[in-house]
Amino acid sequence: MSHSLNNTSVVIVLPVHNEEATLAGVVEEIDAAFSSMALPMLLFVDDGSSDRSREIIAQLIGSRGKVCCLAFSRNFGHQAAVMAGLAYAPDGCIVLVMDADGQDPPSVALELVHQVLYGFDIAYGIRQKREGKNRFKRLAYWSFYRVLCWLSSTNLPLDAGDFCAYSSRAARLLANMGESYPYIRGLRAWIGLNQVGVPYYRPDRVAGETSYNLTRLIRLALDGILGFSLKPLRFSLYLGLITFLLCLLLGLIYLMLYVFNI
Repeated sequence: MSHSLNNTSVVIVLPVHNEEATLAGVVEEIDAAFSSMALPMLLFVDDGSSDRSREIIAQLIGSRGKVCCLAFSRNFGHQAAVMAGLAYAPDGCIVLVMDADGQDPPSVALELVHQVLYGFDIAYGIRQKREGKNRFKRLAYWSFYRVLCWLSSTNLPLDAGDFCAYSSRAARLLANMGESYPYIRGLRAWIGLNQVGVPYYRPDRVAGETSYNLTRLIRLALDGILGFSLKPLRFSLYLGLITFLLCLLLGLIYLMLYVFNI
């Protein structure tokens, strides 16, 4: 079922951590891509930025309008920022989550919104190709998604990040889950509903440095694996049982050697 964008309220959640070099350009691209509809509301979630990001957001609030900001007291991480944006987004709106670094194309964001208007509860972007010079990181992402998919009992779509549009009810379901260490891509798949993937090419960063260093990427991977797979727990139980049996066997052998003075 198709609806007109002119009568649709869209809230765009933009997690921000030290993105002073890209914020103004990203907002201009969003407004150009969504020019066929009413001006979308921008909900920035400042994840403890130490640069001029908050100052630029304050300028946007004064000049653009329909901009608001949640400011964290310190850096809590990207997943926490996305969950906060989902929780504070107004009811009855389509909620679109996209990064503020320029890597999520606004033209694709508009297509995600269209898919929700067509009747899907969740429309997520699928990275067909990831631009950038860091081949190790691209390989790490590719491998992680496939290992997690193999381990998980939940059907997790491959190469799907946090770039996603949600119906109002889907956004409320996710926001009310109350996860302490959320892995949103997994939670999104777990809740079910009508979902669709939209393939796109992910460009490299326009400026600035990513906040996802190796430590954060490993932590995110562990949250995903431990949160959506019982296989690591079962493996640890089996390993513990085998270790116990080996120790018991060695203990019996040493006891026999001692008793019979061999």
